[in-house]
Amino acid sequence: MSIPQKLQIAGLLKSGDKKQNEIAKLFGVSPKCVSSTKKRDEETGSVSDRSRSGRPRKLTFRDENYIFREIRKDPTSSYQKLATDFNSKTQGRCKQRLNWKVNNWSRELKLDTINK
Repeated sequence: MSIPQKLQIAGLLKSGDKKQNEIAKLFGVSPKCVSSTKKRDEETGSVSDRSRSGRPRKLTFRDENYIFREIRKDPTSSYQKLATDFNSKTQGRCKQRLNWKVNNWSRELKLDTINK
């Protein structure tokens, strides 16, 4: 369910005009969904999902895009060749950034936020 729908559900619940079952039928969701949206809104003041725990990503989106580009260039390349190319490119990038100053990092971070 989208955030705008959850906000509408929370608004209807706060107004008290409709019961949970009526709201569930109106939005085509289960009463449990309406109930959990209400509970989350009351506990956190927000209807958005809680952040998920779990294992952090190994690759950044930039890394994934690089790998996908390489696969599109040569679909027959082996995973070992991809890993070798990727690791050497990453190592080169790290060596290049080893002696960077603050202004270099700030420019890089600005570019990253623009590209997202």
